[in-house]
Amino acid sequence: MIIAIILVSCVKQYRPISNETPTTYNHSLGDKYPNPFSPTTKIAYSIPDTVHVLIVMYNVEGQIVDTVENQLRSPGTYTVEPDCDLWESGIYFYKITAGKFTQTKKMVLLK
Repeated sequence: MIIAIILVSCVKQYRPISNETPTTYNHSLGDKYPNPFSPTTKIAYSIPDTVHVLIVMYNVEGQIVDTVENQLRSPGTYTVEPDCDLWESGIYFYKITAGKFTQTKKMVLLK
């Protein structure tokens, strides 16, 4: 098993958790950890095919507050860290769209 960890100084770039070969991945959007959080959090997701991945953060009014992922990804498991420093305390939603797969989950920010 090969585990690759890449640290990137820019908060909005992805950080692969692992990329094992050969492995079959399923579509998934992980529960963010920790939840509630203050002020940083991580969101994990997996994709089985090379697809365009879009992860968008929304407030409770349905307004987009951040786009944390918007690019083509190969099969694997990834994690992103939204930049929440300027957000107010409250409930937010994060939505992944990867090919035909779409899922939305809730998170709580406490400051």
